[in-house]
Amino acid sequence: ARHKSLGFLWRAALPAAAPARAFTRAETLAILREDLVERQYYVTGRLTRDVYAPDCVFDSPDPDMPVRSPDIFSTAVRGLFDRRLSKLELLGEPALRGDAVVAEWRLEGTLRLPWRPAIKPFVGRTTFELDGDGRVARHAEEWSLAWYDAFGSAVAPWASAWGAAPAPPVADLVASRDAAAADDPISARV
Repeated sequence: ARHKSLGFLWRAALPAAAPARAFTRAETLAILREDLVERQYYVTGRLTRDVYAPDCVFDSPDPDMPVRSPDIFSTAVRGLFDRRLSKLELLGEPALRGDAVVAEWRLEGTLRLPWRPAIKPFVGRTTFELDGDGRVARHAEEWSLAWYDAFGSAVAPWASAWGAAPAPPVADLVASRDAAAADDPISARV
């Protein structure tokens, strides 16, 4: 069960053990990049659990969020997408910003339902807030569209014209951002 209203079922089972080791911010950044790019954890659910606090809060516009625990988040994602027909692409390198890692991405996916519906491609930003041991204490997502638009496009694709436009391919998004930076060099440095 992944729904947040069932949280009482797993809260008592959260591990309270101290971390096996601490991570530098640079180590955490490298591991998160690998999870995003190589393991495609948004699609596969395969994330490096050691770099997350056992009670890490995962939050997003999804109405089933927030959840508390990398295991719960990973299990939910693992059953959501058809891995062969889904992918996450970074819009740039994840970056350290204070005590957080920030990654911007584009997700397109096909849900693991019998008729294999596709969700409308969208862009997002994940902020990974780090604790004193360099582990992720909070994983917060922002999306370019509302949750009902993302999932509604899979259930009623004919209605997707009334929501946000699908995100263009990554190359177009990056070119557009680069062009905007060239037009406004001061904002590009901020």
